[in-house]
Order: sequence, then structure tokens, then C-alpha cells
Amino acid sequence: MQSDNTDILEDVSQHTGKKVVPKIISGFWKRLFALIIDSIVLGLIGFILGIFLFDFFMKLGAYGRLLGFVIALFYFSILNSSICKGQTLGKRAMKIKVIDKNGNYFPLSKCILCYSIFLLPWFLNGILLPQKVIMSYLGYIISIIIFGVGGSIIYLYIFNRKTRQSLHDFVIGKYVVRTFASGNIKVTNIWKGHLVVVIIWLLFSILYVSVIVPNLAKKQSFAELLTLQGNIQNLEKVLVAGVVVGKSWNSKGESEYVSIVATLKQKPKDYDKETQKIASLVFKYYPKIRNKDQLFIQLTYGYDIGIASAWVKRGFNGTPNDWGNKIK
Repeated sequence: MQSDNTDILEDVSQHTGKKVVPKIISGFWKRLFALIIDSIVLGLIGFILGIFLFDFFMKLGAYGRLLGFVIALFYFSILNSSICKGQTLGKRAMKIKVIDKNGNYFPLSKCILCYSIFLLPWFLNGILLPQKVIMSYLGYIISIIIFGVGGSIIYLYIFNRKTRQSLHDFVIGKYVVRTFASGNIKVTNIWKGHLVVVIIWLLFSILYVSVIVPNLAKKQSFAELLTLQGNIQNLEKVLVAGVVVGKSWNSKGESEYVSIVATLKQKPKDYDKETQKIASLVFKYYPKIRNKDQLFIQLTYGYDIGIASAWVKRGFNGTPNDWGNKIK
């Protein structure tokens, strides 16, 4: 494991001209471990809430992640602000804190802005949205935030060794430093190559989402699966659905399969009835199923609020002939 490399920035008092104890920018591993601790804390909060509010969270559907986003935003914003002297529980454990270049703590409003940028890609990634939303302009914006903004945050977080600032840090001029020193930070410039990489990545994300993905969707095989997925999601009790066509290998050789995962809005009263509805749509909109070896349908219900999730899953497997006999 890489040692906790830091950049020591000279801290010189403009009033006395005397050199004081230099600040030390927190290294990668301390920030990472602090984030892991904070994630565990938020996970415990979500887990406890889920015990008592399972049905409520399930009914929220995709809005569950919005609730989790609000909880996480208030956690990071309040604790990293001047209210709690720039320290979440994770930062307190790792002996680091959040300040500006003058050594001052941030007001709550700036922390809300900063951590909104930091948290949005995480909470939008994996959000349960219908296909018509994913393929809309809103879906494109969400994808750009996930891949473009999220990728930029990760890149700068790992490779900006000079100031250890990521995209959300730059927005408000935030630094994460060790707690044993005080005074101003003499700001050093980020390597311009990092900015070039971020710009290129953002442009590629826009190109990928707006041009490459729509062109892939027009291909016949992909279009058929999208049509099937859309019709499954139109079922009254289905929130979202995923469709995968693939191959597996076992002692008998190669096997081709179609896998359907349907996330339901509530616990089904009759599992067989729901799976047969889905199977009938597979035969109708994906006739190639008759040439496959297996059709796997998984029904799942539960919740995902971003900071915690709980799912009940039940799978059904059979050959196309088996399924055909069931739905006759």
C-alpha cells in the first residue's frame, strides 16, 4: 500500500513575516479511509431506518435514492462546515479536516454546494428509472453527470497529488488538511494536464451518451431487447426491468440464455402469475427465445435509498418449452 504522501505547503504569516508551523495536505489514503468510515456510518443509519420503514421505502421506488441523497448531503454538509469545525466522524478518526486557503471553516451553504456535486453521481448511478426516462433528455443529463462528473471526481481524487483537490473541492476552494497545524495555506497550482484530462473526459462522456448509445440502440438485436424491456416495464406491477442475453458453460457444453430481472412495486401475491405475464411478453417480443436453452426470470422487491438497500429475490428457471407450456 502506498504511503500517505503529502505536499508540505509553506505557511507564512503575512502580518508578522515569521514562518509558522506548515500545514500538510491530507494524503489519498487518509481521505479514502475517512470516506469509508463515513459510508459505514451512513449505511448503519439507512439500515436502522429500513428495519422500521421497509414498506415506506419500497413505495418510494426511484425516489428512495433522493431521500438517501438528502440524508447524506446533510451529514457531509453539516459536519464538514463551521458548525462541526470541518470534520465528519471519518475525518475526526483520521485526524483531518476541511478548511479554505486561509485556514477558515466553510459556511453550511458552501458545503451544501460542494457535496451536492460530490454525491450526485453516486446517488444517480443505479437509480431505478423506467426506460422512457433513461432514453429521454433527462436520461442523457443523468448519464453525463454519472460518467462525466463522477469520472472527473475519481480521476482528480486519485491523480491530483499536488493539492489533493477533486472537482467538488475546486468549486468552493476546499482543502483537506491534517489537524495538527494552523495558519494560511500557500496555494500551489494544479498541473494543467489534469484539467486537460478532465475536459477530454467530459467531452467524451457527452459524445458517448448523446451519439454512441443512441446508435447502439438502433441496432436490430439491441432494439429488440429494448422493446421487450419497455413492454415488461409497462406491466402494472413492474417498476423497472433488465434484460440480458448471454452464454454460459457447464459440463454439458455451451448454453445460451435470456435473463429477466423485474423489480416490482410491491410484494407479489402470486409469483407464478407474474412470471407467466413476463414470459408471454418474452415470446411475443423476442421470438429468438425459442432458439435459446434457458429463460431465467427473477422477481425482486424492496428498496434502495443509496446509503442502504434491502431486496427480496425469487428466481424461476426453465427451458423455452417449459415456459411455453405454462403460458398456453
